Amino acid sequence: MHARTPLFTAAVVFAISMFVATFARAQCPSSTLSCYPVTSSQQAIIDLVCPNDGGVIHINLITGMFSASGSGSSHGGRGEFTAMDRYTLSGLPAGTPATITAKLHLTGSTASGCVPLNSTSWPQGTVSGGFYYSGTYNTVSVSSPLTQCSGASCCTGPASMNQDVTRSISCLAGQAFDLGTTLFAGASGGGSNISGTLTFESLPAGASIVSCQGFTQSAPVAANATSWGKLKQIYR
Repeated sequence: MHARTPLFTAAVVFAISMFVATFARAQCPSSTLSCYPVTSSQQAIIDLVCPNDGGVIHINLITGMFSASGSGSSHGGRGEFTAMDRYTLSGLPAGTPATITAKLHLTGSTASGCVPLNSTSWPQGTVSGGFYYSGTYNTVSVSSPLTQCSGASCCTGPASMNQDVTRSISCLAGQAFDLGTTLFAGASGGGSNISGTLTFESLPAGASIVSCQGFTQSAPVAANATSWGKLKQIYR
């Protein structure tokens, strides 16, 4: 019987780890994408340029960072997705009830743009973002204002967004729940872009949030109070 070399052993370990990672991902929910011909994916990190839709999509479910952009002339363009993941409250006895808050910080903008008067669409830029949870969307949006139509074209002005979207979630420790982060950036006669960062608030002490795709966040540790007498001893 031949002895197994370290290289052979390393190869087997790598193959097993890849199988486990692939199997684990297969249990994660699929994200929906507007990037023809790609309409769904179970990948944790997605970077797509969508020439047919005039958009760009970035999803990182591990870090909780997302972005989308869209641009186009009179036909318009868009970047749009709902990034799904399965999250679990851990670090507490199984079944412990808790109410936590998912927060998505959004920044976005639309640029000024014009389209011909004989175009099939109005000039417009829109960005929106928020959550998809338990069959319901909770989003905010902003659109560029129509400024003027004169001569041979109609034009819009710029618009911007810098705000948080929150979603209260009642859950049980150890019991997973699905949550989607959704972004949209669309424009005709100009461009638009939006970015979002996901965090969780109101986590019980000692608890953390972990996800199927590798996201993790722990509750902040409270600083211990220090008396004036102890401070004097430290710096004496």
